[in-house]
Amino acid sequence: MDNKFKSVKLITLILLFGTFTAAAQLPIYEDEFLSRLSENGPLPEKLLSSRTAVFYPYTFTQKELESVQKSFQRTGIDAVVYFENDLVCAGRDPSVAVASYLNKREIINLAYFQKGPSGYRIYLAPYNQKANLVEQNQPAWTHQGSALDVLLQHLYRTAASTMTKENFLINDVPETGFDINAIYGRRNEFFAIDLKVDELAVPKFGREDMDRELEEIMKMYPFKYRLTEPGLSESELRKQGFLFVLRFSRAR
Repeated sequence: MDNKFKSVKLITLILLFGTFTAAAQLPIYEDEFLSRLSENGPLPEKLLSSRTAVFYPYTFTQKELESVQKSFQRTGIDAVVYFENDLVCAGRDPSVAVASYLNKREIINLAYFQKGPSGYRIYLAPYNQKANLVEQNQPAWTHQGSALDVLLQHLYRTAASTMTKENFLINDVPETGFDINAIYGRRNEFFAIDLKVDELAVPKFGREDMDRELEEIMKMYPFKYRLTEPGLSESELRKQGFLFVLRFSRAR
């Protein structure tokens, strides 16, 4: 059973071979993404005069999403697209595709929701127009509440008392279900011929347990490869002679 499971995971990884498209290391867990945010910052400067993208837990109900949109509409937050939180840490190719989509939609702000046993939490921060979404130590307005409506009311009062509402044509319902195409071009269910000659770069995750499992999985790979340090840039990998890099896609 274990060998079968590992084989399936290997196939999932190998199908995502690609040439280099970006450099910076991206988060693979929610806590890594949120650690980039500096809490208790101010509301984003253009929150009530520009577009916002919302990231929400898959456990949110349709009623909860509608409550968020109704409150945002009242507040003046123009939330034009809703994505599940999985996309934030799904891997480089999904992250690049999400950033490309957000840039086309002229997104300026991000709203990130959490939901747990103790209640709800929201992070509001400017969007940096990159695949990692926010800069390191990016100030973010945060608030936590035992109930969603309580949290949203606090946000409304804070925004109304400190900012001028300039967004008026705001959707009545949350816009979800957008397709993000993470892989462009042809998709072939076999190894590229050049991989029989060119050594493959296999970036580590930077987490001991995952790197150990990755090392075991790659023992089944039939050609030359080398585990590389996490976060190496395209130019650094090219200097080491790599023309191919292994990508991953992480989701439920």
